[in-house]
This record gives sequence, structure tokens and C-alpha cells, in this order.
Amino acid sequence: MNRAKQEFALGLRVKRDKGDPSYIYYEGHHIVPKCMGGKGSSKDWMHDNIVPLTAKEHFLAHKLLVEMYPNHGGIIQTFCYLCRLGKKTSGKDYQRLKNVLSKEITKRQTGKKRPNHSLAISGENHFFFGKKRPEISSAVRDKLIGNKNATKKIVDLDSGTKFGSVNQAALYYEVNPRTITRWANRSYRVAFL
Repeated sequence: MNRAKQEFALGLRVKRDKGDPSYIYYEGHHIVPKCMGGKGSSKDWMHDNIVPLTAKEHFLAHKLLVEMYPNHGGIIQTFCYLCRLGKKTSGKDYQRLKNVLSKEITKRQTGKKRPNHSLAISGENHFFFGKKRPEISSAVRDKLIGNKNATKKIVDLDSGTKFGSVNQAALYYEVNPRTITRWANRSYRVAFL
């Protein structure tokens, strides 16, 4: 870290355009990790807590952090993220880290209740409770029983007649609703509104 900081201060580690012949890829690394109270954005290389590292140096820095803090969930999670980005680590190391990370996540989640989202919109809490909407009730009913075409509106291209759904147009033309959808996709006789 000290060497990288010195090279940055001397102007040897500089952000350059990818087209530049002396371009070297660098990643901003938190000296004190964010999960341990470190500050700064990894894009702000001028921050005291950020140092530009090559991809290999960055990977090794996180691998060393895992060796220093083998049971810290945040450190392990960051390293596993780097492993998924295409950096290589042995299967044995990866398995060990994932086991520790899994236990850490279980510890964090133990005792917490999962919110039951279905209760929030059922019964009296539902936005349609006590309201009669006859103009959409059949379309909603059709949608709930699995008819995907229930709420798609159709217009006849020749006469301009509007239909409230694909099914209504199918009844009018005496064809299958799939045929109406096919016609609308090809702009033959009818179109979607």
C-alpha cells in the first residue's frame, strides 16, 4: 500500500485513456475497508483512504485481508465478489470462504422476521377493497385466471372500431384470440392500442 501511495504521489500511477500506449489498468482500493469503517469512494484517488492498485495487487490485497480477518463477513463477501469477477482462486479456498460467509449471513439473519408482503395488500388493505369498478372487473378477472390478452385493447384498421380486449375482437371476427394477436403483431386488419 505504501509503495502504491508513493508511486501515485510521484505521478507514476496515473489514470490514462485506454488508447494511450502507456495505459495501465488501476482499481481504487480502500486501505481501511468500508465494512470496517473506512471512508471515501474508490473512484476518488485523492482520498487518504484510497490507493490505486493494479488488478492483481487489488486481488492479492483482498486475499491478504481474508487471511488477516478469516471470520469477518464483509471482508469475505468482498473477496468472493472479486472471485466472481473472473479473478482466480483455488476451489478449496473458495469453498472455505463461502462456508464462513454462509454462516455469517445466517448469523445476521437469525431472529429477523421476513415481512409478509401478501398480508399488506389483502383484505381491507387492498387498494380495490370496497370499490366497484365494473369497467375493469371482467378484464381483471380474465387476467387473474391466466388470460394474457384480457387487457390488451384492439382497433380495426379499416373501420376504426375499438375493442376492449383481444377476446372481444376474436368474438367479433369469429376467430381464435391467438389469431387476433397474430394479426395485430403483423398490422393485418387490426392493431394494438
